Amino acid sequence: MTVKNNANSLLTPADDPCSCFYLRRAARLVTRQYAETMKPTGLKSGQFSILATLSHQGTQTITELAERMGLERTSLSRTLRPLEKDGLISVSEEQEKRRRFVELTEQGRETYKKALPLWNEAQSQYKKQLGAQDMKVLKALLQRTSEVVSN
Repeated sequence: MTVKNNANSLLTPADDPCSCFYLRRAARLVTRQYAETMKPTGLKSGQFSILATLSHQGTQTITELAERMGLERTSLSRTLRPLEKDGLISVSEEQEKRRRFVELTEQGRETYKKALPLWNEAQSQYKKQLGAQDMKVLKALLQRTSEVVSN
């Protein structure tokens, strides 16, 4: 039985389940599934996403890449360090207006190309589990959510 707080009419998570909780839980579970499929690449899902973004979008400033990935610059910098250490990306020294650029190295391009079939396998597996129509709806809702909360 749900008891509402009549004193100030505040809802509790029991009355209105927390959207953030469900989004984060689903993200963790889906990430775990992708990670298992992509384990042979040695890349974490966020690292693969960065390689994919750089492969398709080209060289980016740290700020541009952080915005595209929906990350804080400091979080992105932590994710970039191992990629740079492994020779998959290069991060330029500060240029004009204190901007630094991130780009794929040749080794990064090769690693991305080798990882892509496993990512496709993970993607296909998830799409099969969820169903093509639900996948389409989910992507639209997630895109809309990103747009709404980023403004």
